[in-house]
Amino acid sequence: MQVKNNASFTVIALTWHITYGYGQEVSIEPGETSVVLGPYIGEMGGCDCTLHFSDVTYECHEGLDAANVFHISAGNQCIIGNEQSGLTIRHYLEDLLVG
Repeated sequence: MQVKNNASFTVIALTWHITYGYGQEVSIEPGETSVVLGPYIGEMGGCDCTLHFSDVTYECHEGLDAANVFHISAGNQCIIGNEQSGLTIRHYLEDLLVG
């Protein structure tokens, strides 16, 4: 999936899955769009494979939520998903909240 950062600060985005864990954190500068890969799930045909999430581009900004556009600010992580898997976007200076 892709994340577009329309906030005025750098954000960190990562995908997660209840069975496979976390994907790699991706740092996204203001105004940039980056691909955020899913967690590693193994090898197939000699290649490393990661869990595929949707081809939707999610956007974060400092305004109100809208369709596929989510509010982000210091102290306010954005978590998009369900009980099984999702995407977490946070301010670059914050630690990931686990639990």
